[in-house]
Amino acid sequence: MGEASSPCGTPPLEYQTLILESTTPLQTTVKRPVAVRPPEEASDGLRESSSPARPSHNFANRQDRESERALEEIETSLNQTQLPRDDYRRGDEVGGATTWSSLNYEEFINDASIAASRRWTPKRRRVCFGYSGRTLARWVVTCAIGVTMGGVAIGLSRASDALLSCRNGLVSLDGSATSFAVFVAWGGAIGAASSGLVAFVAPGASGSGIPQVKAYLNGVRLEGCLSVRVFCVKLLGTVLSVGSGASLGPEGPLVHLGAISGSFVTGGLDPTRFCVALRRLMPRAASRNVLGLFPSAAGVGRDEDDERRGTPPPFFRSDLDRRDFLSIGAACGFSAAFGAPIGGVLFSLEEASSFWSNELLWRSLVGAVLSTFTALALEHNIVGLSEVSRYGLISLRGKADNQEVSLALLPLAAIFGVFGGVLGAGFNASFYRIMRCRQRLAKAVERAWEDKEDEDPRDPILRARSAKAVARLVDATLGVCLTSFAFYAVARASRSWACVDRDEDDDGWLRDDIFTIRFNCAEGKVHELASLWFGSRERAIKKILEASAGEFNGAGLALSGVLTFCTLALSFGSSLPGGLFLPLIFCGASLGGAVARLDFVETSHLSITRRHMSLLGAVALLAGVQRSTVSLCVIMLEGTGNTALLIPIIVVVCVARFVGNSLGDGLYELSLELQSVPFLERHVHAGLEGITVKSFCRNKPPPVSFPLRPAAARAADILAATKHGAYPVVFRQNADGSISKDADAGGAVKLAGLVHREHVKALLRASHLHLEGDLPPSLATRLAMSAFDPGTLRDVRPGRLRSRDEEGNEVCYDRLASRGDDDGSDDDTLPHYSEVHLHLERVMVRSPHLVYEDCPVSRAYRLFVTMGARHLLVVNHDGDLTGILTRHDMFEISQLAPPPQ
Repeated sequence: MGEASSPCGTPPLEYQTLILESTTPLQTTVKRPVAVRPPEEASDGLRESSSPARPSHNFANRQDRESERALEEIETSLNQTQLPRDDYRRGDEVGGATTWSSLNYEEFINDASIAASRRWTPKRRRVCFGYSGRTLARWVVTCAIGVTMGGVAIGLSRASDALLSCRNGLVSLDGSATSFAVFVAWGGAIGAASSGLVAFVAPGASGSGIPQVKAYLNGVRLEGCLSVRVFCVKLLGTVLSVGSGASLGPEGPLVHLGAISGSFVTGGLDPTRFCVALRRLMPRAASRNVLGLFPSAAGVGRDEDDERRGTPPPFFRSDLDRRDFLSIGAACGFSAAFGAPIGGVLFSLEEASSFWSNELLWRSLVGAVLSTFTALALEHNIVGLSEVSRYGLISLRGKADNQEVSLALLPLAAIFGVFGGVLGAGFNASFYRIMRCRQRLAKAVERAWEDKEDEDPRDPILRARSAKAVARLVDATLGVCLTSFAFYAVARASRSWACVDRDEDDDGWLRDDIFTIRFNCAEGKVHELASLWFGSRERAIKKILEASAGEFNGAGLALSGVLTFCTLALSFGSSLPGGLFLPLIFCGASLGGAVARLDFVETSHLSITRRHMSLLGAVALLAGVQRSTVSLCVIMLEGTGNTALLIPIIVVVCVARFVGNSLGDGLYELSLELQSVPFLERHVHAGLEGITVKSFCRNKPPPVSFPLRPAAARAADILAATKHGAYPVVFRQNADGSISKDADAGGAVKLAGLVHREHVKALLRASHLHLEGDLPPSLATRLAMSAFDPGTLRDVRPGRLRSRDEEGNEVCYDRLASRGDDDGSDDDTLPHYSEVHLHLERVMVRSPHLVYEDCPVSRAYRLFVTMGARHLLVVNHDGDLTGILTRHDMFEISQLAPPPQ
């Protein structure tokens, strides 16, 4: 086996006997808690000590009021010291740094999880139509996400179109100065409302949200980016930002909204609580037959065992399940936006997801098809749906497929790819520089208000954050005002040549009363630029791509492309929620159409149509900015229905990506860099085989580890002094092979396993329950472990935990879980006991991923990324622990340059 999958080595027989004899993860010798930490550390607790027998009590009907009040006081102290749950810096792209932590994308197995699984695993698996309960539930959730995102996409589109129609109805659009002022004021007011929601309520809702989803699916949890609050602000803010007239689109936010939907199903809801409540309301036998999700381990008919199992294991709450549902949600959101189910799945596979499987591919496709069909049905008000052939966002009604594609289009496509790559690299560079300026400005404002001395009674940090939010609000509002001013001023100044007579209709767009806008033209004429700019951008893209004659002026299309490009660079990245798919398509199609209307192209004998060049221009600009390949080709083919342009589209995408990569990074990579996210790519420099893990870890401090049975006070001190997510569990072996009883004695440090931070905290709280609540050790540990998510190892804060003691009495505990943050900010409130020892054998991972210290760093990196690991232990060939590698170290390895030959 490879290094990463190698076991930790078999411990001596004495250690194995010690594990087998251990029946509970904690042992006690006293009952009295110590309020302060002892000055000296206790021993490692390897000696066996027996717990005194304790009577069973029912917390709900406890008669001893004094003990209950004391217990409440202790639990109140556990929850007093904590950081705010919604820190302003979290998810703040402009701030330049975010609060993040690593995710566990590997199955978490220890003795406690195995015991819980056995309690809830039946002898005979119950199936429904060939699926087990969990598999069937996965499909139900997938379908629900698809239907939900289809409805969200149509609701968002209709709401933003209603705002634009309301603006055009409120403003006379006659070109007067009053109309000019009202138009700009409308854009500024709606834009200020959108950016204000983001800046003050949910900073994680800014931008498109795709980089945040990409980071999460890579194994990085950005705090404040996938909550229900972010979902609401993102949805309403996108409606307002698109309705304000800013050069932003809804497609990127729909990907973020889809990911939040998938996260909410697995993280915001707890179906196990619903199942348990339903079992209590329904007769026991009927509930087993109906649900069948958590049957008893002893089979049907074992009521006593069924009642003793306590709280069921969390359902779909692991990071592994959450990752799959996030990928499905991203695919559903994108497919609903573009009407491209296959393209949406490929986008999630190519751009968003770092891990993929065949089962995930199948479920993503079903969810994407459901989201597309739901959007189609709702767009036609369900009863008006008569055909399913025109569901694409920019469908060409099948006209382009009837035209032959000239061979001369291939070299022209390559030229378009070159210009698309250059323009895309320029856009990304301008985005990066503008964002750096925004970060410096935000930090300057924050620093100025922190140091300002006035009579403001608020905390200086909160005052500085409010000032920073105001700065972001002003920045976004000015951007929307400048965008509205530029488009209105140019349209007003171009009256002499932009007014088109309705009688000069070639393709019928001039007679479309919904699309055309008269603006300041004479009676019987419409304004070409106002029609393109002040209405629905989706409809404008359709008209440009469907045009085959000369009704659109080449200068007007070029002006549309340039203005959209500049205003998009100004607005994207501010606190406004919005994406850049539609603006880039509009910009590229306008520039491509302008090139097609040049004299030398029109007078040439090449059989090249304008719609073909407009489509290639849109593809080139998208590929130059985003650097997508397969997904972009499929999205444009599905969205336009133009399969005849398959080869030219592939040429454009490949050339634009090559040119763009040679000039700079893609947009998503730059956005992750701006947020200081340690995103791990799949590849690593090939020249790093000469650097070993031992040499890489030479200057790093030794890892902080736990003995097998540390004292509770010592464990609490370690948690308070460090912020690591996991700790190696070690034992010291003497020269004769025996286990040392002294944790601080000499000898080789042998690796026993890996324990996660939250599990140590759970054991500390179990000791609190055991001592203060008069609960047996096994029941106290079960309650403590039930309060934490086994996947994310975070507090899920159940409202009420229930279990059964040895006599069958119900035991409930309301305030077990800590409400601190994931970074251990509540560790200083953990209970401390002078002579309590924690047994880590049952909660530690016995077979963590590890490598030998002479392993090349490139191989360690590939193993870490491929397995989705969170920690990679380093040992020598004798099994001694020498180091530990985390995501920080892997990110440092990815930045290393190959050594000189």
